[in-house]
Amino acid sequence: MRWLPVDKKNGVSKLVNFYYDDIIGANVPVVEVVGGDDGIQHSFTLTQDAFATGNSNLVNHKQYYFLALSYAYNEYMEYSQEPAVLNGLLGQKNPYLAGRKILRLYSYTT
Repeated sequence: MRWLPVDKKNGVSKLVNFYYDDIIGANVPVVEVVGGDDGIQHSFTLTQDAFATGNSNLVNHKQYYFLALSYAYNEYMEYSQEPAVLNGLLGQKNPYLAGRKILRLYSYTT
């Protein structure tokens, strides 16, 4: 799946949540968002079919689908498992939160 992260320009380009794994008995980092931190965009130009096999040009009269997913970011204190980081274990383990009701599917026919 190809996706284009578009977010507020705030100096944050990667969001990592930590989830507890019962098997290893520790918190495991999971990268949730990797973005360019370029700011919010209001329009997009699509010129290629990312799922095409062979020729990637858009095909006339073919329907394409797009998805918009909102998310929240809040990291009041950075989480760290490193013993040298003061109060690192008290930090926020889940700074990324996916939106629940603001998921929209768009379609477009060329």
